[in-house]
Amino acid sequence: MRIISKFQDYYDSAQTFGHDGTLTYVRLQKEFDFDKIYPTVQHRKLWKLESSRDTPFQTIRLGPIYKSKHFKNDSVSHLEIESFTILFCGVLYPGIRIQPIAHALSQTLPSICCYTMEDFINQCLKLGYDFISHKDGDVYHFLSRKTTIAQLRDYFLKRPEISISSKPLGEIVVAERLPALVFYTKSNFAPVLLGNPNLNSYQFFKVFDPYITYQEIEMYLGGVIGAPAPPMVPITDKDRIQQHGFDKWSFRKPPQAK
Repeated sequence: MRIISKFQDYYDSAQTFGHDGTLTYVRLQKEFDFDKIYPTVQHRKLWKLESSRDTPFQTIRLGPIYKSKHFKNDSVSHLEIESFTILFCGVLYPGIRIQPIAHALSQTLPSICCYTMEDFINQCLKLGYDFISHKDGDVYHFLSRKTTIAQLRDYFLKRPEISISSKPLGEIVVAERLPALVFYTKSNFAPVLLGNPNLNSYQFFKVFDPYITYQEIEMYLGGVIGAPAPPMVPITDKDRIQQHGFDKWSFRKPPQAK
């Protein structure tokens, strides 16, 4: 599979192991209008885990972690936490991004993406939040009042498959030839659906290594979606006659020399 793109991703290096030159992946980013795809979904319901009836995408509300007696990191002001979901080769992978905010405005700290409950807890502990000790009933300090730790665990565990025949998402995947999409919501509840995202920016290598990611995309585009038929080249009748080994004297007696 040959990749044509304006940006680099972490699995591009897998092309050095050899690729099928007949299959091309045009990795062009495109944002879709979520309201046109799912016109009946209310934006605020996406935060309340009530969207499963109308859309396969889900999100979970997580408040920022501010300084408190349970936060033991003097270099970090607070942690901003947001959820996202990546549709990769027909399977949904829910994730959470942790963005540490430094005290110094001039300092930018790298974000961390988690795809399992265990990784999320470990990253919070590394950043100085005492995740284990601070618990109020079944709700942790950074969770919204209506989000329990059981719901957070289920959020990571649910990885439903999306068939290309499913409407309307499957139709978009086939029409646009999209092996990957990302869904997230802005702070004003506005949902965003972006095709062909940069998977490296979401640290998707935690799910699949570069070679497997490249291989999955190649099989999905070439097998599940199907490679487009090569364009037909117009051939004149004269060329067709020559292709079959005939010429203008095939059914005539050529002139004899006198």
